[in-house]
Amino acid sequence: MDGNAICIVKNRSSSKVGYVIPEDGIRREFMPGETKKVKFSELEKLSYQPGGVALMTHFL
Repeated sequence: MDGNAICIVKNRSSSKVGYVIPEDGIRREFMPGETKKVKFSELEKLSYQPGGVALMTHFL
């Protein structure tokens, strides 16, 4: 998938979910049920962060 492709990401949990990607200065927070458009490349970088895959699998 192209790194610039836009993905729709939704918080499926009933609490606030957030993550940080320090290398790029990215900090995101999702309120319960909130949906945001995020680049695929950001999600790929999130998968390399500790707990990133679990966060996407269980909550986003």
